[in-house]
Amino acid sequence: YVASFIAVGLASGVPIFGQFIPRENLPVVAYVGEGGRQPWVRRIKRICAAMGVGLGDLELHPIFDVAPISSPVFQESLRRDLDEIQPGLITLDPYYAYHGTATRASDLHQEGSLLNQLSTPCIDAGASLLMNNHMNQTGSGIELKRITGAGSGEWADSWLLLAHRKGKRDVEAGSFRLSLEIGSRQWGGTSWELDLDIGRFDVDTGQHDGAIAWDLRRAGASSSTMDQVTARADRLQSRICDLLAEHPVEMTREDIKRKIGGSRQPFDDAWASLSKEGVFSSMKGKHAEGGRLATRTLWGLAPTMAEPDRPGSVEDAA
Repeated sequence: YVASFIAVGLASGVPIFGQFIPRENLPVVAYVGEGGRQPWVRRIKRICAAMGVGLGDLELHPIFDVAPISSPVFQESLRRDLDEIQPGLITLDPYYAYHGTATRASDLHQEGSLLNQLSTPCIDAGASLLMNNHMNQTGSGIELKRITGAGSGEWADSWLLLAHRKGKRDVEAGSFRLSLEIGSRQWGGTSWELDLDIGRFDVDTGQHDGAIAWDLRRAGASSSTMDQVTARADRLQSRICDLLAEHPVEMTREDIKRKIGGSRQPFDDAWASLSKEGVFSSMKGKHAEGGRLATRTLWGLAPTMAEPDRPGSVEDAA
């Protein structure tokens, strides 16, 4: 799920978990080594809906064929995808599905050679590589040496390490409370807490109930839940106002939601609060939709008594 959020965020330019903002949207190639096409498409559609983007609008290219990394067929496929698609990101999930049997996973030197066969073409093409691997079951804590097999911890330049926070998961309800460690040999790292709710899986319908929702915060932030909620709401309201100031009377409410990203409910709550305070003004205007112009309600900031010439207001735009 986390890798898929990253892929959708980069392909759309929408903030990942409402926090990490891509500099630009770029094509993404996803090597999908387990689960198959149907589960992947269902998951990606739900993630796109949660992030407010359309799957058909993304340059997201899944590859469902699997072959060992060292094989000619994989190497040729990788070079072709890098040349033709020119992706900003290659994701490979999971590593063991592409490992093959010719390389001993416990041999550091053999593993290093195999990993470089994967990363070198990506580096040469200017693409980032995000490879999903697993942790061993015998260790404790979250650190690179927990990654299974030899070599991956030494080879990785930047990494995301995920673990369940103790006693904080409910698989049946689809509720996961995760520790997320982001690290790099270039700049150090940061620690986060990610609460991810994917919904209960209904065995009768074969689908998850409800929409995907999440909450991401720095680890060790304020211990008061209400303080955290208030701070996040204030940040979201500020982002909405900043966006309207930059693009007055240009966007529908759905345009604004799509630009802001994140879950639907926090956005709706922030919008309702700002609306109650009289922050918004609106007018009917022409809006480009699928190659045609439609009349829609477009939003801006309302001028105030103290700031009649408030930048970004509806009257300012008019």
